[in-house]
Amino acid sequence: QLGADAPPTAATAVAKAFERGDDAEKIAIVHAAKTLQAPAVIELAAADRSPLVRIEAVDAALGMRGGTSTLHAALADVDAQVRRATLERLAAHAENLEPAQLEAALALAVRDSDPEISQVALTVLVRTAALDLVEKVAGTNSTVLLLGETGTGKELVARAIHINGPRENK
Repeated sequence: QLGADAPPTAATAVAKAFERGDDAEKIAIVHAAKTLQAPAVIELAAADRSPLVRIEAVDAALGMRGGTSTLHAALADVDAQVRRATLERLAAHAENLEPAQLEAALALAVRDSDPEISQVALTVLVRTAALDLVEKVAGTNSTVLLLGETGTGKELVARAIHINGPRENK
């Protein structure tokens, strides 16, 4: 559906225009579909032959409810460039995504055949989990023991807990 007041034939017309368009026209249609909250058009773009159009579909899906299937398709794309761009966008928008959506997408990316993509996905997953723990712990008046090897970010986590906690001004 393109919108609550769109006629039933509108989706068919948009799909036909999309199929006939060049990359620039398809990208413009994806932008319009995002504005109109039209997930069917976004899914059509996610399956396009052009990596640029598929990446635009990811951008649009991140701004919409129900974009999970598009994100999963992009993370399973045959083109590593599309998978990498999708992961970068997921990382940039992590705080705006539903936790289950982010977790499912990152779990898929962690199993990527490209070790670089897997490593980035793991890093985002760990960072997201760490931020969740910081939020939970910061609200308490408990002492926290942070363990880890040199260079793993213990001081950054401690600072984040302090800044977000009740002792911030002490």
